Amino acid sequence: MLSDLANMNPDGTFVFQDINTPVDKTTAADLYRVFSNKTTDSRGREKDLRHTSEQIAAIGTQEQTAPRSPPRYDPVTGELIRPLQFKDEQPVPVLSIGVEADPSEVIPLPVIPIPVPIKAPIRSLAYAVGDARKRVTLKTLALELLMPANTVVMFFVLLLYVLGYFTTMGVATYTERFVMTVWPFLIVNLPMWLVLSHAGCVIEDTGPDAIDELPRPLRNFAFSEDILTPLFRMLLAILICFTPMVLLYRNLDPANPMTLPIVLTFALVGAFLFPAIALTTVTGTTILNLRPDRVGSVIKQCGIAYPASVILFLLAAIPSTYYIAGELLFRLVFVGPFFERINSPVLMLPLMMVSVYLLHFFCWHLGMMYRANHDQFPWLAQRHVKTDRRIEAGKLKIEDRGSRVEN
Repeated sequence: MLSDLANMNPDGTFVFQDINTPVDKTTAADLYRVFSNKTTDSRGREKDLRHTSEQIAAIGTQEQTAPRSPPRYDPVTGELIRPLQFKDEQPVPVLSIGVEADPSEVIPLPVIPIPVPIKAPIRSLAYAVGDARKRVTLKTLALELLMPANTVVMFFVLLLYVLGYFTTMGVATYTERFVMTVWPFLIVNLPMWLVLSHAGCVIEDTGPDAIDELPRPLRNFAFSEDILTPLFRMLLAILICFTPMVLLYRNLDPANPMTLPIVLTFALVGAFLFPAIALTTVTGTTILNLRPDRVGSVIKQCGIAYPASVILFLLAAIPSTYYIAGELLFRLVFVGPFFERINSPVLMLPLMMVSVYLLHFFCWHLGMMYRANHDQFPWLAQRHVKTDRRIEAGKLKIEDRGSRVEN
């Protein structure tokens, strides 16, 4: 550099000592005076660090520069974020061709908004979640049962129907020779109990759990949660609704012409109450919700959907009971051309298929009614009402004071 020429010899070599040595005019006395913590200098003169009147008068007259903000970078890409240049907001006048106009006047131009076409929603493909997932309603329930996953579930339940039919026929055939009655041997009809347990699981999954799909047979194979508990709840509803009908049927004289109308009347009453009682026993959390006024309120809250549930129950229960436990529950032997036809394999399998379909339709229908109306059911242990402990403590203190005054 040109500043180094003074430090170079004529032959081009560098001089080890600078010719122009910088001289610091600051003395030790000056440093002592500035950095010492005393109010006087070395000669005893008082330091006066106050501003002069000229310095005070010059405040504000100098140009103030805005503090410079540090640069900002994008936290993801690391790119420097540059400030955007805003367009001048001052309107520019529009001049017509060949016409001189005052630049101060602004001629507004009408702007016609361009309509933006509304795009149709794109249908999602598989594994849809949230609002994209198809919701099951009472109108689409009949078709939803025919979906592949639900059809597989109903196929295995149909196998339980067939096994239950042959178990019932075998028990009824080989026990009536040795004992007078065979209905206590229902305990060995294991497929029937599994079907009832599966029905309780369907009501739980489609109701409180809000699952729009049939559960697997026996669900997760947990003995207590998936087999015993749903079975007990369904049996409790059956016993409450149909025990009077069974007792009358077992004790009244079959030859009496009034026996059949009385038994049918109690059977229809039990069938009318069964959907509400089954919904309460399976999803009601406590047996106290089986009080008659609460069951009546459940029927009232379900509205027009409740009669449809009763019809579905009758259509599903009559053929199911006949094929799975008819020979063990009733003393009469079903004979005649009609029973011979429905017991033939040509009609028996289709009727069982329809029964399985209607059973799942009925249970899923109960679950949908629960989802739509459970917040209006007058059930106990459904919601927690928070109480302020401070208020409760204040009430207790007031009561204690009142009792002390009385004493």
